[in-house]
Order: sequence, then structure tokens, then C-alpha cells
Amino acid sequence: MAVMIGDVAGHGIASALIAAQIRIEIAMGLEEGVAPARLLAAINGRFHERYGRLRSVTVWLGVFDPTTRRF
Repeated sequence: MAVMIGDVAGHGIASALIAAQIRIEIAMGLEEGVAPARLLAAINGRFHERYGRLRSVTVWLGVFDPTTRRF
């Protein structure tokens, strides 16, 4: 189970679309088995290439493993 908390600077459709895009990228990466830290680093790199300093995003991602009971 994954928990993501995020905030995109700005208001309106543009910020909502960026938040949705990041959510989808995280979901797809976790389904593929990418480690959370590696996944966020990759998304950060792609995001920076696309938007530079035009948009600011803060994301926290936690993953709970019920087998090991680790978060």
C-alpha cells in the first residue's frame, strides 16, 4: 500500500494536471517494482526537464509492506 502527499504550486487546471501526472507516474513505477527513492528521483529529473523552475512540487511517498509490517 502506498501513501502519497503532494502539493503543486499554483491553482487551476495546470496545477491539477501536473498533480495527476505525478500520481500516475508514481503508481506506474510502484507497479513495476521501482524502489520509492529511485522512483521519486527519476520523476524529479523528468519534471525538472519539462518545467524547470516554472512550477514547484512537493511530494512525500510512503510504502507499507504488510508482510514485513514496515512503512
